[in-house]
Amino acid sequence: MSSSQSTPDDLPKKAGELLKNTPLTNWHPCSSKFLFSSTNQPWLIACSGGADSVMVLLLIYALFPKSRHRLTVVHFNHQLRGDDSENDAIFMERVATKLGLAFELGIGGVAIKCDEGTLREQRQTFYRKIINQKGAKVLIQGHNLDDVAETLLWRIPRGVGIEGLCAPRPVQELGNFHQVRPLLTLSRDYIRKALKREGIEWRDDSTNNSAVYLRNRIRKNTLTQWKTDSDRDVLQGVRRTRDLLDEQNAALEQWAREILLEYCDEQALRVEGLISYPRGLIRKVITLWLVEKMNISIISHSNLDQILDRLVAENQFEVDLNQGFKLVLRSNLLTKNIPHGEARKWKTYSLPPRCKIFLPDGFFLKLHSISLNSALFNEIKSGMVDQKKNAYLLQIEPDEKLYFRRRQRGDRFEPLGSPGSKKVKDWMIDRKWDQYVKETVPLIVNNNNQIMWIPGFPPAKERSINSSSGKVIRLTYHQSSSLC
Repeated sequence: MSSSQSTPDDLPKKAGELLKNTPLTNWHPCSSKFLFSSTNQPWLIACSGGADSVMVLLLIYALFPKSRHRLTVVHFNHQLRGDDSENDAIFMERVATKLGLAFELGIGGVAIKCDEGTLREQRQTFYRKIINQKGAKVLIQGHNLDDVAETLLWRIPRGVGIEGLCAPRPVQELGNFHQVRPLLTLSRDYIRKALKREGIEWRDDSTNNSAVYLRNRIRKNTLTQWKTDSDRDVLQGVRRTRDLLDEQNAALEQWAREILLEYCDEQALRVEGLISYPRGLIRKVITLWLVEKMNISIISHSNLDQILDRLVAENQFEVDLNQGFKLVLRSNLLTKNIPHGEARKWKTYSLPPRCKIFLPDGFFLKLHSISLNSALFNEIKSGMVDQKKNAYLLQIEPDEKLYFRRRQRGDRFEPLGSPGSKKVKDWMIDRKWDQYVKETVPLIVNNNNQIMWIPGFPPAKERSINSSSGKVIRLTYHQSSSLC
């Protein structure tokens, strides 16, 4: 509609009328079911000012009157269109004010790169910031059925599997929150006509007409021509295809998880027997293992293809994932290995439970949560535990996360039995460690970057155990024979 910033005083009433004409049966059933189960949680609603985001905001406002105090409207200004960008932000703030909702504005710096991926990451970073500030568990967005079709056409030339073709999803878990898209069943045309019927305005983004962006070209040219040439309703066909693919992906994932439980032990992923399954299933198993067990969030299709090809053809190999480590196959075990010469480039890596993390020169780190009995406690206290290889820490939370990294300037450590805290550098000098050991020995840290253990020292004083500790963390640093 026009670029007018007008927002009617009776906007809450118009929201109610909009809901009457867009009943819950028109929403995606997965998203509506999820929302009704999450009404006691803070929600964010991402609003650009466009028709889709205005539509979803007003529908949510009308459908959940008892949750309005938990709603926050979030808008990100990329500052790409001068006054128009500013007016979008003003418009959305006025809409939020008329509805009596909280409003958060993000401002982007003028980026050197203005590609779709960069702009999307700017918005997502802002959303995650507000999510953490508000303790929100849900981010609601206004993607529609046309967006599903555009995404399908955009991804096919890039070569994607079944999971990639399911996007965008009505409900998607993203770490500590869920992304919810209730309008994936509605076309862009339906949404605009519904708003016009109620006299509700929105903002049009002029960059949506720019041929610079591939998605715009797909929207204006490819999708339009597809609708014209097809002998049936393209969007409804896309909707059914996306839903069927989502069903099939869920089934494949469940099967893959069952296989992962069978083949993932505390050390690695066992490949003997695994390679007898269909290639697509192996791909899913390895992906789940990398993401959920090895904490690797991004792996390229080319790397996955290379791993799958070499699993079938070779008994041992290394694949560099270009993330500071390699995947190593030895003795039918696929493991994560930080290669030789990379110690000086270490950043901070997660230390997942029950898995060996292989380090330079064949050393590994392993974390276990165990029950402390009197016999073990007495063994630890009597000095029978080799502090170069093992440490026992008081466990604070069952899901506590620890990390490992190399030494950093200014690091301080207070091991159990010491008179106080001292620089790690000085501790190492006192022990007469050579430079290579100083640079390669891993430091185990907590979420606050406090050092919990350095192999060769007792554990941190603040995490010392006692006879009534119950659950404790056992850390192991040892040289592995599996890489020989």
